[in-house]
Amino acid sequence: MDENAIFKSIVFPTAIGPLSSEIQMLYLTYLQSGGSDHHIIRQMYELQLEATALEKNGTKPEQRRRKKKYEDGLNSKTLDAELLSVELENQRLEDEILKMKILKDRRRMENGSLDLELDKLQQVHMAEMAHLHAEIGRLRHNIERRKVQWARRGSPPLLPPPIAPPLPPPPPPHLGLLDPTILTRNMDPMGSSATGTNQYFLDPSDTLGPAPYDPVSGFVIFYDFLLGLDPMFYHVRLVSGLYRNGQQLGKSTPLPIVSSDMGHSPQSLMDRQRACCAVLAARQPVPRILPSTSISLVAELQASGGFDVYGQEIQNLSPRGWTKINIFDHLHQVMSGHWKVPIRVLPVKPNLTEEQLNGVPQIGKAELYLRLVNARDADMQSMADIQPGRASLYKYPPTASSSTVPPIDFPPTQHSFHPAPTSLSFSASPYTGLVDPPPNQEQSVQLKSNER
Repeated sequence: MDENAIFKSIVFPTAIGPLSSEIQMLYLTYLQSGGSDHHIIRQMYELQLEATALEKNGTKPEQRRRKKKYEDGLNSKTLDAELLSVELENQRLEDEILKMKILKDRRRMENGSLDLELDKLQQVHMAEMAHLHAEIGRLRHNIERRKVQWARRGSPPLLPPPIAPPLPPPPPPHLGLLDPTILTRNMDPMGSSATGTNQYFLDPSDTLGPAPYDPVSGFVIFYDFLLGLDPMFYHVRLVSGLYRNGQQLGKSTPLPIVSSDMGHSPQSLMDRQRACCAVLAARQPVPRILPSTSISLVAELQASGGFDVYGQEIQNLSPRGWTKINIFDHLHQVMSGHWKVPIRVLPVKPNLTEEQLNGVPQIGKAELYLRLVNARDADMQSMADIQPGRASLYKYPPTASSSTVPPIDFPPTQHSFHPAPTSLSFSASPYTGLVDPPPNQEQSVQLKSNER
């Protein structure tokens, strides 16, 4: 067989790269131009085989690199997807934790408000129970005292025994009713009774004085008004607290904020100094406290208005002065009465004695007007008319030297529950028609009437 025919029948290798493609193009061009030399065709065939072999061996590392790069890309994409899913899950968990925290805080606030309401209700309930126990104790004491009186007299009285000198003739029939308007008309500006008809028609200002103290029911402080204030003050407030030997008992109590007014000041004070007044009209009950001569009331005066040391206007309430008054006398009785105490300069020093307190300068003419009463007299004192024009009813508290001298005519006698009064020299009778007197006072009054 002819060699040319053999080479023509052989299939030329397929090009797989640029070199083999050029050799293949050269081979086809040679055949199309009529070339038939078997030596040339064999050389082209061998070159094509070598080129394809070289191209095959050269493409393997490149393919490996591409494959590796592709696999690395796939792995990185897979890791990125997993990281993204983890971050999304973490964000979802953080949102859930935040929601749970908000709900927990909200429930805590709701539970806190409920606890406050329960505490307030419990405090009100305890106060009512203490008041009821005090009333029960007072009634039992009155019953026991009346039993002793009935045993001495032989029969129970129809009316309380008299506690004052013989009364004038009875008033007209229409005055026999307990009408507050009639009661007010029968009182002069100083609070004394104009008719003086009987012991049931009493002005609240006449019902204060020494009386047995009930530690269960305690006492009540009536903050009436302030006089002699600085005209620059436009809002004032008292912050009161009880102290024993300079140590505070409980917490301080802020009174309501009131406005300072110049129009209600007494004319005599206005003539002496252009000052203002502030009507407080507040009451503070103090139940269940044992009597002690070392217990005192300390009140701090706070006011807004005026200017500070730098010339800036004082717009908020700030301390301006303070005052102090003793609660009990040497017989452990409440110093029941109308009192006025000067407002002293700062700082507050609750442990000062009366002599040391008198050495503290007063702030202008500023004075606090208040009433100290036993708890059983608080209802009647609540009916009193609070007017700065009645400031003459209020007196300065007695000094320790004057209050510790016992009277000679009526030596004190010991009782099982309440200490008896030792003097009847007060302006108002120490006992009103609302409270029965102890036996020793009745005997003393009867002895005086017999001597007359």
